[in-house]
Amino acid sequence: MKKQIICGLAAAVLTASMGGTALGNAVIMHSEITASAATIAEQGTCGEKLTWKLDSEGTLTISGSGNMDDYTVASWEKVKAPWYPFKDDIKKVVISKGTESIGERAFINCNNITSVTIPTGVKSIGIDAIRNCKSLTSITIPYGVTAISTRAFQNCSGLKSITLPDSITDIGTDAFFGCTNLTDINIPDSVTSIGVHAFKNCTSLSGITIPDSVTKIGGGAFDCCRNLISANIPDGITAINDCTFQDCRSLKSITIPDSVKTIGSDAFYGCNSLLNVTIPASVTSIGQKAFGYYYAIGFDEIKIKELKIYCYPDSEGEKYAKKYNVQYEYIGNKNKTDITFVPGAGYAELSWKADKNAEKYAIAVYQNDKWKLVEKTTDNSYTLRGLNFISKYRVAVFAMYNGKWDMNFSNPVLVVIDEWQPSETWSVYSPTTHQYSFGWERIKNATEYGIAVKIANKWKVVEYTEKTSYTTPRLTPGDKYKVVICAKINGKWDTRDLDKRSFTITIK
Repeated sequence: MKKQIICGLAAAVLTASMGGTALGNAVIMHSEITASAATIAEQGTCGEKLTWKLDSEGTLTISGSGNMDDYTVASWEKVKAPWYPFKDDIKKVVISKGTESIGERAFINCNNITSVTIPTGVKSIGIDAIRNCKSLTSITIPYGVTAISTRAFQNCSGLKSITLPDSITDIGTDAFFGCTNLTDINIPDSVTSIGVHAFKNCTSLSGITIPDSVTKIGGGAFDCCRNLISANIPDGITAINDCTFQDCRSLKSITIPDSVKTIGSDAFYGCNSLLNVTIPASVTSIGQKAFGYYYAIGFDEIKIKELKIYCYPDSEGEKYAKKYNVQYEYIGNKNKTDITFVPGAGYAELSWKADKNAEKYAIAVYQNDKWKLVEKTTDNSYTLRGLNFISKYRVAVFAMYNGKWDMNFSNPVLVVIDEWQPSETWSVYSPTTHQYSFGWERIKNATEYGIAVKIANKWKVVEYTEKTSYTTPRLTPGDKYKVVICAKINGKWDTRDLDKRSFTITIK
């Protein structure tokens, strides 16, 4: 370290100036100076109530409580973390419980960090916080963090896995840009937005499932993910922006839902393994060279002659195919599958006559004025779950022939559910007592109800009752809780789909 060199020079000067008799004293003084420098240089404050200390083993420990300082960069100033001079000596970061945030640029360029321990209670991770930490291989983000900030893990090229909690709602711009060893990532159902270039150049990423909760995907989000083989775009996305999957050379399968209205220019440019694309009738605009072209070094732009577009007559998909002279085929109406069902407590057992020519089947439900694909199967039966009490659902089944889906919605069945688990029907909050009261409909054959709260990412029952209402104890203003209600029916507790059925209460 720099301090050791400085102290060594000081000892040498003292020895030369004081003669041999002073050598012992100089060595003693050298040790004292070194110890003093270590005490001063390798510990300090990093927040109003936070301290830091770097030990001789390379472990940086953050202790105390509250928010960590931000270390920003502007054209007229550069503020670096106090441990930055020793960044190459830091091997491990331990953030103690009580810390509420990780500051901007806190650990940027700490190339030798192999692990970072983040405790429950941390609510935010700042911009560039762990950027360019190339030796970091895995990390777990605790429940409570709501966003992965801009460039938070950019160029963490050694990162192979990361665990995201279901409190995350936003994955920011460039969040995982250049994480070249990241092979897979589970995006939780809480995420609603994925930023521009969020996973760009994640060249080891082979597959990704985007949950239905996501309503916005920024342009270039998966650009240059060259090992990405398949991607399912969730229902609810209305636009696939420019360059979103550009240069994903291994991409062979993409599911475009009926909610998509626009596909931007170059959205799938360079996807030279993508040979079959089904474009739904909902698409009203397709940008220039969105499909069917790639560029190879040393060659002019190359057209993918094998590409085939499956589309509806007079649709935007057909127009695109004709404009760029791409093979296309209309989506037919061969399948006339008859569906029967047996209703249950929040589910329906579907069945239909098997078609010997069908390769597999897909089940779709009509919701919010559109059809939503819920499952694919090779069986001729399926249990449709998550259905609400006293509700009706239009359900269709269609088949795949010769690798192509016959998107036929002309044979739906009306599924009616007469029994289900309870859900919140009314609520009242008392700002005076900071208590929350809520109620639900009585469920047929239910003998008891349980109220559970999600604590440390686990469901914990806090009350059993025969009533159809519950009032919380006095709670702390500013806190939020995920709550679910369960019913005991015919002697059994039904705990299916707890996360999907839960609701959030906020103490103001």
